[in-house]
Amino acid sequence: MRLHLIWRMIPVGLGLGALPASGWSALVNGDFEAGDLTGWTTWGPAYARTFELARDFLAPVDPPWLAVEGEFFAALWSTDNAQSPTGGSQISQTFWANANDVLSFWYFFDYGKLVSMGRDTATVYLFAEQQPGQALLEINTPGHELMDDANIPWTSFSFALPAQGWYTLMFTVMDGAGGAFGFESIFGIDAVQVIPEPGSALLCLASLLFGTVACRRPAISGADGG
Repeated sequence: MRLHLIWRMIPVGLGLGALPASGWSALVNGDFEAGDLTGWTTWGPAYARTFELARDFLAPVDPPWLAVEGEFFAALWSTDNAQSPTGGSQISQTFWANANDVLSFWYFFDYGKLVSMGRDTATVYLFAEQQPGQALLEINTPGHELMDDANIPWTSFSFALPAQGWYTLMFTVMDGAGGAFGFESIFGIDAVQVIPEPGSALLCLASLLFGTVACRRPAISGADGG
């Protein structure tokens, strides 16, 4: 794994700056409905797409990939024949969250190769302040191997964040065949969000309700009703 590429993509501002809101507003363009990768740091052939043709070379060929929510999703290619081979692609974003907030997303993996040609791999990393990064999800790495031309359909994933603080989330796909022409793999991502833990969500709701009641409370008039 090319860790030097992974580490250089972590934003310099991890742990710096004013604290933003956590919860649903923690991530920018997590649904990719901006139609591009605004809010994400990118490297290699990564795109916001409305569809991608399946990379199957063995019948039956699967239908095109479509977004699981909205119109757009992120498509990370192991290599892209329209460009010079890059050896992979990745997107990342830094966000603030509270302990027990839940990180969730949907993903698919379209493995467009024979195993004998080399294994394209996909990994989701989570980096926290002053903590080593951890792999939340691994595809086609040792112990997580796929068969020839295998696809993982849209699948949901969730992870409870252990502590309050800054996190960097990174999705990456790496080419295992040295840019072999016509045999790319695609790692699809959609609906990335940070959901507040129940206690925080209830507190936020209570605050909103209290504010609404306070705003609607009638002004107290004088004792004579004038």
